[in-house]
Amino acid sequence: RSVTAPLRSLATAADRIGIDAAAADVPQDGPREVRRAATAFNRMQASIRGLFAERTRILAAVSHDLQTPITRLRLRAELMDDAALRDKVLDDLAEMQALVEEGLAYAGSTAAPKEAEGATDLDALAASLVADYADAGQPVTLAGACEKTLVTRPRTLRRLLGNLASGIGNDGRP
Repeated sequence: RSVTAPLRSLATAADRIGIDAAAADVPQDGPREVRRAATAFNRMQASIRGLFAERTRILAAVSHDLQTPITRLRLRAELMDDAALRDKVLDDLAEMQALVEEGLAYAGSTAAPKEAEGATDLDALAASLVADYADAGQPVTLAGACEKTLVTRPRTLRRLLGNLASGIGNDGRP
């Protein structure tokens, strides 16, 4: 018991790490080797807390600082004469604002926020991405159709597909 109880406590703490940032340190009792393991674990946990706090500060600062230029761009876009271009710019700014809000929510939590799932027309999503790239003068084409609706996180899927399309060169290779 003198060995297994401290090991059980260490195992429980290891299971909690990353879930409960404010978890108490592991008691440093039991045989010398177990005490050393508990001490090392507590140092590791303190280091992770520090890294988590730093990540939170940086993410919150960047997300917060991006809101001002997004607001300025939105005001400028509202003054654009070309209605079609204005709508596209405002849509892009709304997408950027959503990313900033996700960043702020993530900074204040221990896990990434989960976007609500919804029915997504995959062909419409792909066509929308192709249109965005075409508007930006990028040589992206869409071949075929899947004719499927998928229950997914639409903004996350759009961002994923956009990242994939951005990573492919003109020769079709990443």
